[in-house]
Amino acid sequence: MSASPRPPTAKLSRAEFFTLLGAVFAVFPIVFCAMRVLVVSEGDPNTLRVLVQNLDLKTLVLATILPLGGTVVFWIQVTLWLFAYAGVTKPEYRRLVKAAFFCLLPITGAIVWVAMPRGQLLVCVGLLVVALLTVVAHQQMAEGKPRDRVTALGGMVFIVTVVALLISFVSNDTLWLPWETIEVKGRPTVDGYVLSSDGEWTRFMVSLDRTIHVVRTSEVKSRTVIDR
Repeated sequence: MSASPRPPTAKLSRAEFFTLLGAVFAVFPIVFCAMRVLVVSEGDPNTLRVLVQNLDLKTLVLATILPLGGTVVFWIQVTLWLFAYAGVTKPEYRRLVKAAFFCLLPITGAIVWVAMPRGQLLVCVGLLVVALLTVVAHQQMAEGKPRDRVTALGGMVFIVTVVALLISFVSNDTLWLPWETIEVKGRPTVDGYVLSSDGEWTRFMVSLDRTIHVVRTSEVKSRTVIDR
């Protein structure tokens, strides 16, 4: 009996790919902020509920996502470099990708130098070096082996790198609300995070014991951001 032919593998069209990519970018901030809230609550259900009730969502999203801007720009530049010099792009598009790489390089360097936290930069560079060394090592060891196996190993390294990057950022305390010294009338001065504040009430969490307090805004004497 002859083996039945394999059904053709379905491929995403360009429109479907960009739709999927847009959906990922739309959902990512919400998922990332939710994971940060879970990490800050340290698994305590009561703390988690109080955080959800008192957090200013707009402030949380901006304070959590904006510090990742430099990291996103860094990896976009790395991706352009891979597409330009790793033989991934078709020859007719390679010149355009190289032009984009060199045009964006000064902007990327300025953003990374000025706006990217040094801890994030070290993590990104370290993961990039580890990924490149791993791919090179696998390619050296894969002489005589099928090309698809090398490609699979490279894909595995890429996935591990992305997962490690996400874990390092989710557990990073700097990707959260500003750390402040809060002075309230009739209370000891504490270090913590202001969850929300309006004309009547201010809600803050003490960083030492993760307790959450609600005080009148008029009783808050000063708030000083602590430089980490």
